[in-house]
Amino acid sequence: MKRNQAVSLVEVVVASIIFLLAAAGALGAFSMAQKMSTVSEKEIVAANYGRQLLEDLRANVDQRTWNSWILTCDSTWRAWPTAPSAWDAFQGSVQYNCHQDPSTGLRKVTLSVNW
Repeated sequence: MKRNQAVSLVEVVVASIIFLLAAAGALGAFSMAQKMSTVSEKEIVAANYGRQLLEDLRANVDQRTWNSWILTCDSTWRAWPTAPSAWDAFQGSVQYNCHQDPSTGLRKVTLSVNW
């Protein structure tokens, strides 16, 4: 006697449920990866923006010109007064904190870039 080798309806339903669960997990992973990619991209843009601001500061300011520079060095968080023209599309905010060491006169500028 030959055995019936046809697929039953129960097997098809069970296989479909297993497939749908696997597909839902894969789609969830892709969705999470997309969100993380967007966050990473924004972090990179913000880091590059902050780096550009500090490079501009370093290139344009020295000990002779600091007192005429537009940054206030009193250890208070303030909004960054200017932005490089190349970053006009940046949708965020930049604050800085400047601290001057009284013994050496050296200044430390810290940036906080938010998007």
